[in-house]
Amino acid sequence: MSTNLTDAFIKNLSAPGRYTDAATLGLNLQVKAQGGKYWTFRYVLAGKRRDTSLGAYPTISLREARARATSLRSQLNQGVSPKPSWRPDTGRAEKPAPSKPLFRNYASECIAAKRPEWRNEKHAAQWPSTIKRFANPLIGDMPIDEIDMNDVLRVLSPIWHTRTVTAERLRGRLEWIFASATTRQLRSGPNPAAWRGLLE
Repeated sequence: MSTNLTDAFIKNLSAPGRYTDAATLGLNLQVKAQGGKYWTFRYVLAGKRRDTSLGAYPTISLREARARATSLRSQLNQGVSPKPSWRPDTGRAEKPAPSKPLFRNYASECIAAKRPEWRNEKHAAQWPSTIKRFANPLIGDMPIDEIDMNDVLRVLSPIWHTRTVTAERLRGRLEWIFASATTRQLRSGPNPAAWRGLLE
């Protein structure tokens, strides 16, 4: 029997059975004896009756269930077998987990995000300039999570005594970039550019 389902009706519904929504063709609410409530979309394709799961209530609300059922009905009306857009395609090979970003890309992203904080144009220009000139040639193409203290030393050592101020500022910038990567769970362990207890 079709029923014009409402949020209040569904919330108070306890009797097991299948309840068909009069407002959305093919939408059903299955109520289990144990109390669970599940949305399904019932349709006929090639002479066979089929059911497609739309999710559990209340995780999937009445409004969302209606939208999902309408989407599947639209596909069916176009002559294709309904395919839930919200469900992963289990027939497709899993994509490999994305690799960690390279240092040069992540550093560029961090600097771009921080730039609005700088009022001094000269200071704002020095950040990308020193990273590009001194760090990228040596560690720019390394994944952000594979860089260690020795890599940072390769960057700083050549200029530590000849351009001390620049080297100190560059170290601080590197420390900030690695700290940001750690916060975003792109790397773990100690900060390879930290001065206290490490580079000092």
